[in-house]
Amino acid sequence: MLLYHHFAPQTSTDLTWIAVTIMLVFPITNSISNAFQRREGAIFCLNEFRALLSNIYSAHTCWDWPGSTSWHGRGEDGISKNKGGTGEKVKGLLPLDREHGEQVQLLMHAIVDSVQELLLVPRRGRMRNIHTPCGRSEMKQVVEAECKGRQEVIRLIGRLHRATESLKAAGMPANEASRIRAYVCRLTTNFEWLWSYKTYRTSVALRGMAHITTQLMPAFYGPYYLHISRGEGDESNLVFACCFACLNSLLLVGLQSLERLLENPFRDGATDNIRVKEEMRLCRETLSVSLSLPPPPLSLSPPASHPPVSLAHKENKRARVRMGA
Repeated sequence: MLLYHHFAPQTSTDLTWIAVTIMLVFPITNSISNAFQRREGAIFCLNEFRALLSNIYSAHTCWDWPGSTSWHGRGEDGISKNKGGTGEKVKGLLPLDREHGEQVQLLMHAIVDSVQELLLVPRRGRMRNIHTPCGRSEMKQVVEAECKGRQEVIRLIGRLHRATESLKAAGMPANEASRIRAYVCRLTTNFEWLWSYKTYRTSVALRGMAHITTQLMPAFYGPYYLHISRGEGDESNLVFACCFACLNSLLLVGLQSLERLLENPFRDGATDNIRVKEEMRLCRETLSVSLSLPPPPLSLSPPASHPPVSLAHKENKRARVRMGA
């Protein structure tokens, strides 16, 4: 604005802000809105991911089924009770490993650790990752780390399916095993959503347009700020015009910085981003709480189809029948 004031004072004119709204404000606000939507979607996926881990682990450690002679088929070790065992298995079934729950817990912790490491990998997709040699080398390392983390998580989820097969081999009914498989399928779906939020960015074209317009707008709107500085008549508002021009530029730069911070919802240490380490810590605490639950007693029997009716309830019913008669 000062250059226009000294070298081209005759260019003073009143300009409209419609062009700024279309070329600058719309791209920035749209990018920020998309970034917030991605953040909220990633939070929802992490919450469901934690809930599914807890339910899958509880199913592997607590769910029981009918045995050959009693309800507690899970604890049958294939040895008759007369010989000091917990019960013989039905022909064709195998005893369940007594460390099955602990093995599944270790597997769950490995999944949580792998997902955390994957989400905290630095983000790729910037223009320097495409047009500069150093950026291309950096992107190659990031892609290798992401692919390695993804393969590890998929491999661990596959071991969850094999753990379900162990329950089926021990006698778990097919419908309950199918329910656990549905949980694992939903767990895989949530992981794929997290993978998409991690690897994809908002529109590069919108961000590029916003960056270019932010650099060029102060130069093209210099005559407008010069018009403000002249005011009406002999008034001089040069200081106000300079402050107004700086304020507009600072606001636009601040909005772009906000969009850049929200671009990666998993960035560690940012105020408005997802606290990945804290979320994963909650996952580990949930698994530890589930492990501390006492196992079901060996004498547990399946629930009856109807609750027992007390004698007092029967007498009251008979009295009402006699009164109606």
